[in-house]
Amino acid sequence: ALILETLNVRNYIVHRRLMNACLARIGKDPVICYQVLKSLGHLKVNDKLIIDKMVEFLAIPHYGLVYYALYGLAYSGVQDCSVHLAMTQHIRHPDKWVHLQAIRSLGLLKSQCSQVNAQMLNFVASVQDEQLIYESLVSLYHMNPDVQSLRQVIVKRKFHEHSNQKIKDIALSF
Repeated sequence: ALILETLNVRNYIVHRRLMNACLARIGKDPVICYQVLKSLGHLKVNDKLIIDKMVEFLAIPHYGLVYYALYGLAYSGVQDCSVHLAMTQHIRHPDKWVHLQAIRSLGLLKSQCSQVNAQMLNFVASVQDEQLIYESLVSLYHMNPDVQSLRQVIVKRKFHEHSNQKIKDIALSF
């Protein structure tokens, strides 16, 4: 997978074979799947069949596979609201690294889906962890959210007065 990524192979047949090899190894060696998902993202795969398979990984109860599926989808640049919504389900994942990857991925994709924006606003209105607050605000900055609603959350949560300077700075940018 890494060699194909390095060579920038842009052949959907090769991409599908790579995904099939990954699917065959899920239970035996998930680390192979991590690299496949990551490489397919870097290759900017846009084959609907492969994207759909990557989305299926979001439902597997294995945090590493979910993490790398989010990563791969983000780097592929997929602009499908249903995919973004599937990714949004993980902003409240029990594993903090999956949380962060879901938040960062949605920001990287600059999701314009109103339901995704609403869920992100809901999340930032309730989350307590400073890193998650900061990452959520950064992602929302890239997502072009309903600024009025976001400002209400910022004022209510007093992010513009926060003791964490990074949170304060990003809050003041809205």
